[in-house]
Amino acid sequence: ARAIVEATRAATATRAIGSRGVPDDYGQPATGGTGFLGTPKNHRALLEKRPMSPDVFAADGSWRAHYKFPAVALSSITNRVTGVALTGAMSAGGIIALVGGAEAVPMTMEMFKANAPLAVVPVKFALSFPFVFHTL
Repeated sequence: ARAIVEATRAATATRAIGSRGVPDDYGQPATGGTGFLGTPKNHRALLEKRPMSPDVFAADGSWRAHYKFPAVALSSITNRVTGVALTGAMSAGGIIALVGGAEAVPMTMEMFKANAPLAVVPVKFALSFPFVFHTL
């Protein structure tokens, strides 16, 4: 029985990456493998030599980044966020117009300006920045 357990452990050995590891059949489906795609016979040895990808955040659980994000990545993230903001703003305006008619949107803006005058400038920036950034 002990020999069977040892044989099973050897057959299911994993590469110790993180807490999960990489199974021996990684990249090889159970239904026939990928030999017809040109998978080399030593794919496990090649897999062992691949460098590990760094985590985005520190391994100690803090939210410090391991590396500085490139400007292109920050621009892409900002473009996506501004697209979502534009979609939300246009949807809100459309719903207000749909429920209250065409004159409801200007009336809602005037009501907002009268009730929250200190919030007018931040809201204008919050609405104009996504439009300008996303369309440039």
